[in-house]
Amino acid sequence: MKSSHTGLRRLLEFSPNLGALDGKHVAIKCPEDSGSIFYNYQCFYSIVLMALVDAKYRFVWIDVGNETSDAQLFNSCELKQRLKSEILGVPLPEPLSNDDEDIPYFFVADETFAMTTWPMKPYARRAMAKQERIYNYRLSQARRLVENAFGIPTNRFQCLLSTDHSPTNPFNRQDHGIGKLLLLVT
Repeated sequence: MKSSHTGLRRLLEFSPNLGALDGKHVAIKCPEDSGSIFYNYQCFYSIVLMALVDAKYRFVWIDVGNETSDAQLFNSCELKQRLKSEILGVPLPEPLSNDDEDIPYFFVADETFAMTTWPMKPYARRAMAKQERIYNYRLSQARRLVENAFGIPTNRFQCLLSTDHSPTNPFNRQDHGIGKLLLLVT
């Protein structure tokens, strides 16, 4: 995990960062007898692909779920459980280069995640001071890593964009094939 942090520090001046976390809805055909479990706020059936990405657009961790939001999936995923039980191997807090106060490691995320010690999320957009705007800008730049990382396989495998329900679309069922695909292409 520390090598991921070093790359992000150099690339984004956003430290001590372990990576960027986000979710992506992947359209699926509604599984039989599932009711509205897979129906999302964007008005189609999907599974949520949650990923933590490093500075080189590599998927460091992936989870697939049927929760309707990134935050719900994160709250029930293995990554959060490992972070809470401190068995993930996250480095100990250390000072920034221009300070002597220890800062814990974190990952960047969007505003949907609850504020804990792990995800850093943007300030609310109302009445921000200059420092808060700078923070939000750098956080946004760091978060683009995960958005771009999702874009690479999405452009390569157009079925990740599709709501095509034909038998040839490999994502018409809920399984971990999508996660395996992402690990293979990065």
